[in-house]
Amino acid sequence: MTAATPETKRPGVRPIVFWFAVAGGTAAWLLHLLVGYWTIELSCPTEGLGLPVFLVILTVVLTAAVAAACYAAWWTLRHLPDPRTGEVEAPVAPRPPLWPTSERRRVQREQAREYPARAWDAVPDTARNRFLVTGGLYMNLLSLGMVGLGIVPVLAIGPCW
Repeated sequence: MTAATPETKRPGVRPIVFWFAVAGGTAAWLLHLLVGYWTIELSCPTEGLGLPVFLVILTVVLTAAVAAACYAAWWTLRHLPDPRTGEVEAPVAPRPPLWPTSERRRVQREQAREYPARAWDAVPDTARNRFLVTGGLYMNLLSLGMVGLGIVPVLAIGPCW
């Protein structure tokens, strides 16, 4: 095993927390939409008496899951290093001097081996992670509203109107 260097260590959060922060709220909203739809579709012809109670419990549980994803996104955003002053920074390649063309190509080849392209980094860039988490936070807030508002028709007009 090799020692963790600034280029190979993971940024400040665990991957499971990171991906829950990015996609957890949207997944909970999708689950609420699908389970609620199929529950109503299967229960309404039989006039199930426990259907509104089940839908309220489903909404409360999935609203808590979306709220947890919102908190995870906010927490992750605060614990990722700032791309301008962060801990994980790629080394800056020095500019080659203005030499004859063959010498310049040799220097560029050496620098290409020494500093590979950012797209192939072992650890994704901090700015990319912050972008994903920021988008996840906004999607989680939208999902929180959608799951929370999904209970209004059930309580106002009933699930089997």
